[in-house]
Amino acid sequence: MVLNFNGRVNIAMTKVLKKYPDAKFLEAIGFTSTGQWISNPNYLDKINVVFAIADGADAVMIDSVDFAEFSEPYKLGEPYLGCRSVDFVNIKMHSDEAVQLKEKAGYKEPFNGMLLFHPLNAVTKNPVFMFCNQNSYIFVDTVTKEVSKQTLRSLIEKL
Repeated sequence: MVLNFNGRVNIAMTKVLKKYPDAKFLEAIGFTSTGQWISNPNYLDKINVVFAIADGADAVMIDSVDFAEFSEPYKLGEPYLGCRSVDFVNIKMHSDEAVQLKEKAGYKEPFNGMLLFHPLNAVTKNPVFMFCNQNSYIFVDTVTKEVSKQTLRSLIEKL
């Protein structure tokens, strides 16, 4: 069995929390290092995970160096803006389910990036999986399971 996206993020989180016990999960960004278009999130070979520390005054990032191995966490030296903290442990949806919901809603185009985060703008009230397609972004709400499509222009207008 292949370790899924959520499992890999959990490995990163465990490593960060050992060094920064008060870190708050902000965002996990998975992407293909070659830019290849895929339809299975298990083929996202790179993952960066971002956490807030010091009550949001600074941020920590950790990067995958192999499929399920991560670098040492490192400080960014500034706040990471645009995301709310997410209680990752209570995210019940896995990336595979998000793909199924996206495709069931008719969005079958491949993607080369996927994020798990809770944006500050008005796109959603809950954490989402966001799929980066060629001309749009598909959002899957992790709580309501609603699926929506946004263009880059519409996202910018909501900021």
